[in-house]
Amino acid sequence: MRYVSAYHAALAAGEALLYCLGYSAPKNNYHFMIWEALRHILDKPFKETLMLFDDARAKRANAFYDRASVTSETEYKEILNEAERFVNFVKDKIKHTFPESSKDI
Repeated sequence: MRYVSAYHAALAAGEALLYCLGYSAPKNNYHFMIWEALRHILDKPFKETLMLFDDARAKRANAFYDRASVTSETEYKEILNEAERFVNFVKDKIKHTFPESSKDI
């Protein structure tokens, strides 16, 4: 569940950024569309991170719905580190680009 929690933190940050930019993902393939949209919007340094999150999307489904031992400790640490970095990036971007939307961040 720790893996799923780290994934969902990154997803929520991505959703927040897209919302601030005036985008919303369609209901079908929602998680995929979040990562796909962000790949088109964000600069090159986050391309690999977004690919990691998209790969984690499938593992999340297996870990969440099927069994708990789908991911290793190494995979968990990797996604946790990337999620923390991504969430911090999104917070900073929203604070600087959309200060009126960042009062509670």
